[in-house]
Amino acid sequence: MKRGCAVARASLALCLEEDVPAKLDHIGRRIEAGLGPPDVRRRGGIVAVDLPAGEGAPGYLSSLSLRLRAAAIERGVLLRPLGNVLYAMPPACTTDEQCDRIAAAMNALARLA
Repeated sequence: MKRGCAVARASLALCLEEDVPAKLDHIGRRIEAGLGPPDVRRRGGIVAVDLPAGEGAPGYLSSLSLRLRAAAIERGVLLRPLGNVLYAMPPACTTDEQCDRIAAAMNALARLA
């Protein structure tokens, strides 16, 4: 138990030392700035885009999620589609170039939906 707490404290200290919340905020803003769809939400580095639901089962059971995931991977980007919502959840080490690539992929996928 003591080791687990020590690891957790060290992790928190590192996050504060490297100002991870500010890094994630920059990443999220960069991705958000590159997006065209009007239905964009952001919290820190997490960016979400609402897409039309399309045909088939609604919500999380939609076949849209599977198609979006495959199309994102084809573009070299790992995104998390849940139903008709497309999420980008990049790590704090994401570069500006990678942010732009994520935004471009999300824009392309929004046109596919």
